[in-house]
Amino acid sequence: MPTVLVVDDERTQLILLKRLLARAGYEVQTAEGAEEALQIVQTQPVSVVVTDIRMPGMSGRELLERLRELDPKLPVIIMTAYPQLRDAVELVAHGGAFYYIEKPIEDIRVLTQEIERALEGRENGRGTSSPTSEEAGSGEFRPFPGIVGSSPPMRRLIREMRKLLPILGGPATVLITGESGTGKELVAKALHEHGPRREGPFIAVHCAAIPHELMEAELFGAEKGAYTGATHSRPGYFEEAEGGTIFLDEIAEVPPTTQVKLLRVLSSRE
Repeated sequence: MPTVLVVDDERTQLILLKRLLARAGYEVQTAEGAEEALQIVQTQPVSVVVTDIRMPGMSGRELLERLRELDPKLPVIIMTAYPQLRDAVELVAHGGAFYYIEKPIEDIRVLTQEIERALEGRENGRGTSSPTSEEAGSGEFRPFPGIVGSSPPMRRLIREMRKLLPILGGPATVLITGESGTGKELVAKALHEHGPRREGPFIAVHCAAIPHELMEAELFGAEKGAYTGATHSRPGYFEEAEGGTIFLDEIAEVPPTTQVKLLRVLSSRE
């Protein structure tokens, strides 16, 4: 039975996660700090570590560094509150963390799914799901199908895209910038088709082509009679993209009143 080590300075969180993960079939160890977690890893077999990023004393970032020194193949999943989300993404992209998950954890299935992926990766000899570690070791340049080019800027772009792939199974937001015609939609499609949400829909929305007065209804849906001409209820693009990816092209064309509501969707994920 795989052993999951949960590290958090909040005792109630530890008790809750231990109960839920044990019910899901895991052997669970808990630690109320990074120092205690290191002692456990050095004395007992641990399959996966799930740790908070913000803790008194040694932080989750420092714990990750120490764990990578002890066992580079030990998968580490970072738990983070929304304000520290950028730090968690950075640890996945560059620090060797396997994945991140937002707190509070309301659906244990999201965590158990990532634990299973981590266990599969450990069995395959990989401590991190980031493909960049493999590329770095082999020196191989692997472009995405449909994206042409091997110049230094294109190589940098593709490296950054591959770093993003492990985090795209969760509620990630990616900003793609570039002049018209440089292939921003190709990048978005490649991230979708090679990421964890590839089985879901890819919804591309050309914001500049939608009249401002209809923007909100197009993005978020509308009930029958909500505006003139609304003869029936219809889902918005965000709802249609559930489980997949929504690509908002020319996002700067969204009117300010809708931008406020769009920001709330991106922050609350609702």
